[in-house]
Amino acid sequence: MTPGLARRRVVRVPASSANLGPGFDVLAAALALHLELEVQETGTFAVHTGLDVPRDRDNLVVKAFERLHPADGFEFRITSGIPLSGGLGSSAAAVVAGLLAADHLFELDADVFELAAELEGHPDNVGAALEGGIVVCNGARAHRFEAPMGLEAVLVVPDEGPPTDEAREALPAAVPIESAVFNISHTAMLTLGLATSDWDLIS
Repeated sequence: MTPGLARRRVVRVPASSANLGPGFDVLAAALALHLELEVQETGTFAVHTGLDVPRDRDNLVVKAFERLHPADGFEFRITSGIPLSGGLGSSAAAVVAGLLAADHLFELDADVFELAAELEGHPDNVGAALEGGIVVCNGARAHRFEAPMGLEAVLVVPDEGPPTDEAREALPAAVPIESAVFNISHTAMLTLGLATSDWDLIS
């Protein structure tokens, strides 16, 4: 490999807050915390990070990257201001970063959203991580719009909590029709309020 021709990409992906209000698996917002990934072709595989995550092919960034291309010969440098296991989309950011890096390095024109949603198991966090702003997800696509001016997030991050899979398993498989209608109406009002900066609807 000629050093001057070594391939390199840097990807920066935001944190996200999903399940906004009543918008379970539908509404999510990107936040001003980021994961940054540098991938460089060096002829050696390695993962460099100060995070408490695997430094081998079990690393979520690498797993996502290898969904599109083998990681042999590439070094991965990962830094992040997103708390791990804090409900702020750290895994979605890792998945999106790995996929974007591979897609851009090899000019694959992959459907990154579809692959990320499949790997993550739900579309909302990956939609916000990929598109930024606020997203409405319908499973197949994430539709983005800008957050209202002046809207800020206040984050309360627990020291520990159940894994996402366990938390989702605790949810009931069915809900009463009254609860479903309540959620549908309030999801519509919240989305309209966010899209039109109507604070009364948001509140």
